[in-house]
Amino acid sequence: MKIFPLLPAVVLLCAGGVPLGAQTHPDLGSLADYPVDSKVWLGSIVGEVLVDPEIEIEVAKPGEFNWRVAEGDTVEENDVLGTSGATKIDLSERQLALQRNRHRHSLLDLEWATEEKRRALRVGIRELEDRLTKLELTGTERELLGDNFAERLLLERKEIEAELERSREKLGSDYFDEMLRLDRQTLDLDLERAEEDHRELIRTSEQLASASGVVRIDSREPVRSPTVMGRIIRKGIAEVTVELLDPRLRSTPGAELEVEVRGDDQLNYRGTFLREMQERSFNSNARLVVFEIAAREDQDAVPASLAGSRMVRVSRVLPEPGHQIPKDDLVFKFPKEITEIGWTEFIRKRWPDVRIIHIASRVVVVAPTK
Repeated sequence: MKIFPLLPAVVLLCAGGVPLGAQTHPDLGSLADYPVDSKVWLGSIVGEVLVDPEIEIEVAKPGEFNWRVAEGDTVEENDVLGTSGATKIDLSERQLALQRNRHRHSLLDLEWATEEKRRALRVGIRELEDRLTKLELTGTERELLGDNFAERLLLERKEIEAELERSREKLGSDYFDEMLRLDRQTLDLDLERAEEDHRELIRTSEQLASASGVVRIDSREPVRSPTVMGRIIRKGIAEVTVELLDPRLRSTPGAELEVEVRGDDQLNYRGTFLREMQERSFNSNARLVVFEIAAREDQDAVPASLAGSRMVRVSRVLPEPGHQIPKDDLVFKFPKEITEIGWTEFIRKRWPDVRIIHIASRVVVVAPTK
């Protein structure tokens, strides 16, 4: 694509008002002498305009593809167009249903098991209490059995009493409730993980619309390799693709660029950044950028006559409107000073009551100090 030389002066696309103060310099004049604009023209490039552009719907996952929209349906960006791998999704749904049933039964099992443990502990406590009773000796029994045997019985009683105390403490605490809560959380987590795996399978199987438009279905056959199954027709708009070769254009973020195309109807059509093209240009130093052109306010749709090769004016959108001072005027008056101290210091020194918004190749954009 051919890039036309930059014009020596800025062509203004729109004008706005910036409040003026007493920003006047004997050599530079007043800010009121310089036009106001919200963008800076960077150059003119030949671009390719496509009216009612088509976006291919490419399905990559092998297997059956189930359309969830019909031919001619209007969709919005990120609407679900269809799903891949219906068999795998069906198996996942059935497995998830089984796991949900298993989860419900496992919760019941946990509750029953917990109550059974409580009952077993109560039985154990009663048995320990019975053993303690049986280990009590009368004075006559103690004399008959002897002191050594009595001491062993006393030691056994202490062990049983300690175990009995632990069992009673365990039964009276929230031990069983806490264990039941933790076991429930483990089961819930397993089910949540299975449900998330199923949702992720659905998400990765869904084919989403990459833009708004009208659906055209080309195929309903099973997918064996990445295949274009249909298209989205972006009715009423146009896209213009330009190849940015100039270093200033290549280094400017796409969101800060704006284009303008003049049609056969002698009307100007404004375009805003849409996307970067993934495929590389024939020139490795170039960027292929696409801008979207919407219909004008007085039109229902972009006219078909706008399609084809067109001259595209590329501008950089400024953070705020500003007075645009042509550099040529300043260089002619102060060539040595500007060369020595640069544009920023020159403006600050010569015009202290203004602030710099942007320094472009042909203009310095300034505004009154707030």
